[in-house]
Amino acid sequence: DALRAAKTNLEGAGKFAHLIQRDFRDFTHEYLFDEVITDFPSVRGRQSGQEIAALYSAFFKKIPPLLKSGGLMVLYTHDPSLVRMHLGAHLTVNGVKEISKREGSYLFLLTKH
Repeated sequence: DALRAAKTNLEGAGKFAHLIQRDFRDFTHEYLFDEVITDFPSVRGRQSGQEIAALYSAFFKKIPPLLKSGGLMVLYTHDPSLVRMHLGAHLTVNGVKEISKREGSYLFLLTKH
């Protein structure tokens, strides 16, 4: 549903982007990305806290090599402490916006340096 909505929005704005929905753990690509946009699952979902922490750890090891230098990552999360814990040396936090106090959701803007 999210990809269909994104495609509709892109078409309405007269813009183009490659939209990819894949499991990042086995994802490879021929070229580097300018942007990565992701919505992480939360502990409130079907996965345990340990599974979510492992997902963050794997993500922050896998994704930086796929992102261009100066590339932007937009990350929506309910677990900001896990972002900071697993961020690594290749990404810089450029901004954090609390989206919903009630839901405890945040939007991180990260840049690869």
